[in-house]
Amino acid sequence: MNDKFQINSLPTFEEIEQGLSRGMKKAEPSYLNPERFMLDESVIDRDYSYMKKNCPSIVGQISEWMEDECDRLEYEGSFLYDQYPDKTTIQKIADRIEKKLPPDTAISPKDLIMALLCDEILYRRCRYYRKKKMFEHD
Repeated sequence: MNDKFQINSLPTFEEIEQGLSRGMKKAEPSYLNPERFMLDESVIDRDYSYMKKNCPSIVGQISEWMEDECDRLEYEGSFLYDQYPDKTTIQKIADRIEKKLPPDTAISPKDLIMALLCDEILYRRCRYYRKKKMFEHD
């Protein structure tokens, strides 16, 4: 790993696409090649599956329903890929999922916290792997 670069001074994706880096006139093409920042999807899938197993069972069931809803929305032009997805549409999807819950279902605050924590950990792990991959030199 090259010590002259700091994680907190990573180039933006726009800089990467332009082949520029902060403090550099023109970056070496191999260093700022966009493929360098791509993660192996299997690593992300493995982490995602593992973190889902750590969630309470009711959260796992809700997660499956969310995946089904998102699978139906995964097409070209879907609001999922809008820069700012519509909050009202997200609320409607959440309402459809909530209607699937049995009437006596109660989700404890701890269950919610665990689900959000697993999501946050997964996000940070993916970010860490992207940054780590940046510092791996060919």
